Amino acid sequence: MNGFFPFARRTYKEFLRDPVSLIFGAAFPVILMIVLQIICKNVDMNGTILECYKIDKLMIGISIYSFSFTSFYAGIRVSKDKNDSFIQRFYQSHMELEDYIVGYILPLLFITFLQSIMCIATAFILDLVIGLHVLSFGVNYLFLILMMLPLELIFICIGIMLGVSFKAKNSIYIFVGIIVVTIMTSNIFFDVISFGKGYEIFCNVLPFYPTYTGLTCILDGVTEAFPYYFITIGYTLVLLVLTVIIFKIKMHK
Repeated sequence: MNGFFPFARRTYKEFLRDPVSLIFGAAFPVILMIVLQIICKNVDMNGTILECYKIDKLMIGISIYSFSFTSFYAGIRVSKDKNDSFIQRFYQSHMELEDYIVGYILPLLFITFLQSIMCIATAFILDLVIGLHVLSFGVNYLFLILMMLPLELIFICIGIMLGVSFKAKNSIYIFVGIIVVTIMTSNIFFDVISFGKGYEIFCNVLPFYPTYTGLTCILDGVTEAFPYYFITIGYTLVLLVLTVIIFKIKMHK
């Protein structure tokens, strides 16, 4: 694990040079949050809005939504490196398999970490500017940012596995599908419960809705969030193991 840092630094710079990652990973989620809050503030809905559109819930939903794009540009980056024989050239160095994986994960984890901070900071600014007076900063928001890390890892692992398994042009539709599934199953733009109990059970099998529920619980109390995180942590551990296995199999080919 001595050679991952130069590789991670190079990977981080590549992500920063990619306009897709900057637009969809950073700018678009923030703009979307601003637009939705302005609409909710100015449109007459008999004094009520959906729970998921309230600023404290929306900042969590938009954060999860922004993480889903991580799979896209992580997979594209890994796929391009593979197709350009970039990784093969690194095989001539003393880097080990873990160096490659950590070299991809750490820059992406740092970027998604910044995304979560940016979404929460935007929510606080909107709360102040629009005059919602809902948010009040406390230590629970620090826990909120930290508890987003497992879901960030899930999206990163999915992107790496797809990137090492498919060519970039063949995997774009899969990445779009992941973004759509995230939207449809994580309570971001509509209440999952409104689709019925069966759909809610289905969403609870995937990691996105339990994570959303757990993160919203953190705003009320940290201990209430942990029961929802068993599924999230389980997915994270399984996907990390699968990432190592698939990366090793595909790259040795």
